[in-house]
Amino acid sequence: MFWRKKPKKTDEKRRKRRKHRRERSGMEQTLESFVVEEIEIGAVPSAGPVPENARLGRRRRRKSFSGIRFAFGWIGLWLLIVAAGMVTRTIWPPDETRLLALAWDMWHRGDWLTPQLNGEPWFRQGPATLWLVLSGWQFLGLNDWWPRLLPALGGLFVLLLTSVFAHKLWPDQKEVVRYAPVLLLGSALWAMFQTLALDHLLLVCVTLLTMMAVYAYAGGGRAAAPVLGILIGMSMLVGGPVALVYVMPAMLLAPLWAHRDGKSGWSAWYGTVLLALVIGAGLWLA
Repeated sequence: MFWRKKPKKTDEKRRKRRKHRRERSGMEQTLESFVVEEIEIGAVPSAGPVPENARLGRRRRRKSFSGIRFAFGWIGLWLLIVAAGMVTRTIWPPDETRLLALAWDMWHRGDWLTPQLNGEPWFRQGPATLWLVLSGWQFLGLNDWWPRLLPALGGLFVLLLTSVFAHKLWPDQKEVVRYAPVLLLGSALWAMFQTLALDHLLLVCVTLLTMMAVYAYAGGGRAAAPVLGILIGMSMLVGGPVALVYVMPAMLLAPLWAHRDGKSGWSAWYGTVLLALVIGAGLWLA
């Protein structure tokens, strides 16, 4: 007895798939021909020009992103310089050894107020750097790397402040803002002083902060005397009275470069400078 085999389910599925493909290809061809006809008769409008605001936004985003990448670049260069200085050398006499001797004497005596060298008071420099060294030893233990890392951190802060101050002085010159820190890092003396256990870079840091405050308040502003007084006092605590040599010319000659209306405005400015000096001297003598 003969009978016909029943078609398998797989054969039925294949037929359905082929039929579906034919129908879809036909629909795609119809849609494609319709789109071509519409384009030919101009029914579909062409894309208009990109708005100017969108272009400016994209340019600003690209510039800001490139500026961030550039900043990470010179921060990486700073890390290389600091690492090389920390690894390749030890403490150099006589300046670094003198600062460490002062810090060790204060640590040994438990007196953080009066630095002494060979049993005699030492007031040729401010005690702020010694306080920072002692504070690091308090948390990190006695070591020789913290006094050398401290100026490097101050140098990094100086690089950031240099970029910010350059932006305030030349807001339209982006290249100056980007390359000012690189010029500092490219200096041989600056690279050498990064890991010297001295107070020079910390003094530069506080002096730059003071100069930024002078630039901000010379043209007018409230609370100038207290802010300038505190910064001047900090400068003197780091570098002693010699720190005034770096900021006083800009403060006294402010009428030549700042904009302030009337002579009465400048008399008020010099009164502010005098009050700031009194506050700074009080902080230093305290």
